[in-house]
Amino acid sequence: GYGYADGGAAVLVRDPTELELAEEGNAWVFADVPPLAGYLPEDARHRLAGRPYAVVSALGSGRIVAFADDPAFRGITYGLKKLYLNATLLVPAGR
Repeated sequence: GYGYADGGAAVLVRDPTELELAEEGNAWVFADVPPLAGYLPEDARHRLAGRPYAVVSALGSGRIVAFADDPAFRGITYGLKKLYLNATLLVPAGR
């Protein structure tokens, strides 16, 4: 969340993959708040609450960032530009 003043942003959720919480490396988690726009069923909102939107994991000698949904969907949404750049530029390459 580097560069986000309050540590959060609006994300686009179309058909999210439910990622498991990692012991460390949970970049962002879904908040249990009503959607800013569009429709999200209340049971889905509660199911996603506290689950990660992005997780950093080790893979071999490097790291990968897994997103619950495509952060670059339709060219990239404004609210996710910084998170996407954080994932590609600021995540350390290895241990």
